[in-house]
Amino acid sequence: MEESEYHDNSSLTVDNDRPLNRQGQGSDDENSAQSYLHTSEASDVDDEPLVPRVEWIYPSDYESSDDEERNQHAASSHSEYFVNPNDVNLMQEVEEVLGVVVQPRSCYLKVCGIEICNDTFTCFVNPKLVPLLLLMIVGIVIGIILPIQSDSNNKLRDNVLIAPSIYPSLAPSLESLEPREKNITALVIGLSGDVALIEGTSQNRALNWVLYDDGMQLNYNSSNIVQRYVMMVLFYETNGEGWTKNTGFGSRTDECTWSGVECSSQDVAALLFDNFNLNGKMATEIGYLTRMKTISWMHNPQLGGSIPSEIGQLRFLDIFRVVHTSLTGKLPEEFTNIRALEVLRLHNNLLEGTIPAFVGKLSRLTGLFLNHNRFTGTIPSELAKLRLLRELNLSSNNLKGTIPSELGKIMFLEDLQVHTNKLNGTIPSSFEDHSDLKVFYLMENLLTGTISPTLYQLPIAREIGFAKNSLTGTLPDFNTSSSPLETILLSETLLSGTIPDSFRNFSRLSEMSLHGTDLVGTVPEYICALKIRDLTADCDGDDPTLACSCCTNCL
Repeated sequence: MEESEYHDNSSLTVDNDRPLNRQGQGSDDENSAQSYLHTSEASDVDDEPLVPRVEWIYPSDYESSDDEERNQHAASSHSEYFVNPNDVNLMQEVEEVLGVVVQPRSCYLKVCGIEICNDTFTCFVNPKLVPLLLLMIVGIVIGIILPIQSDSNNKLRDNVLIAPSIYPSLAPSLESLEPREKNITALVIGLSGDVALIEGTSQNRALNWVLYDDGMQLNYNSSNIVQRYVMMVLFYETNGEGWTKNTGFGSRTDECTWSGVECSSQDVAALLFDNFNLNGKMATEIGYLTRMKTISWMHNPQLGGSIPSEIGQLRFLDIFRVVHTSLTGKLPEEFTNIRALEVLRLHNNLLEGTIPAFVGKLSRLTGLFLNHNRFTGTIPSELAKLRLLRELNLSSNNLKGTIPSELGKIMFLEDLQVHTNKLNGTIPSSFEDHSDLKVFYLMENLLTGTISPTLYQLPIAREIGFAKNSLTGTLPDFNTSSSPLETILLSETLLSGTIPDSFRNFSRLSEMSLHGTDLVGTVPEYICALKIRDLTADCDGDDPTLACSCCTNCL
């Protein structure tokens, strides 16, 4: 059924002052109905003004020159007649005039040509309009919330409540704070929390410096205010006054010129604090230096505390070196957020717990140094997922279990050191044909079995160490014209027999330990001719087990 938009035809009146509209000219029956309705009971019409509360739409034009055919079509189109169901009298009059049964139907309400409601959509709302109405509702809600939120943020910046009892160094009351002070304080609280309001804390000292002592006198929206604040928190948190080098810190100069600080595009990109005499801990605020690429805090024995989880916010960090300090705790899992990390040096600390499997997710790692800590548990096989790894040092911990054979499949691995642990089992055969291995140290463990001859013939190996294990067998006699080996450590094992003639091919040898074994005979003269700088054997006494005329140390 087609319908026209509402037209104000006030000349067409009915009982109760309800207007009648029509779409098109209609049929002769329609015209007679209009004429009848216009004159029927006109004397009973009240003086009440006409109100368009109901719309009566005639059937669509039926194009025909035959009056009889048009009348028949009009009579058969009675389903298109509809009136307000409350107008019972009107319905009866229409039925009498047209001779058809008029169905009571709700009036159509149209907006921009779209039906909002009729008798079909009894829920009042046309389903087609639901998405539009939802968008309108969302828009209204957003239009209400955003101004409120913006106003709330402005009020937060302009109305920071600071209790004088815990923050006397800043201001005695809210009224005494200038807008700049309030805005910066709000910013700092967002970074550090309420600790920034506690007098004497590193955060509070840094805040006061930014507010009053920094010659730049930055505002809360200055591009470098956050990193200047963070840098001063790090300074105070590690006793910056006692650093060996602290030029620029606490001055109005550009923070990129301060000692140990390097920037890229005015963003702090490196903190090189090696041998700075840092004393304290690494502040959590370091996580806000989001453009950081290098952290090197080596040789600061008074630096303690744990590695803050906020380190995971430094997504561009590729080198993290905190070596020879007193770091404690476990490795935070947030390290996995640093997908750019290439070198992780944390050796010579007091770190504990197990070596977590999540380290295997640091896919760009080329160097992992966790040696000389207090790690326990086993070596996770997940480390083999580090396909780019070249150096792996887990020595001098309390690791147990076997050496994962998967480590021998890391293609580019050049340096593997797992010595000075409590590892057991045999030496995995996966290392026997490793073409890139240069350093292979397994000393001071509980390894058993024999040493494969191929391990002495690794093509580019320079250093191999099997000392202080329960390894058995004899020294291999192999056919090699020359060998790159410079260090061979075999002391305190259960090796027996004599030194084979093939050892003359170790022409680059500079260190070899043979003491504490069951080797017998004499150290060959061709080995003495090499003038090895460190050569040990059981050559002490009148009747030595292994005679040696050139050993640097006879035991």
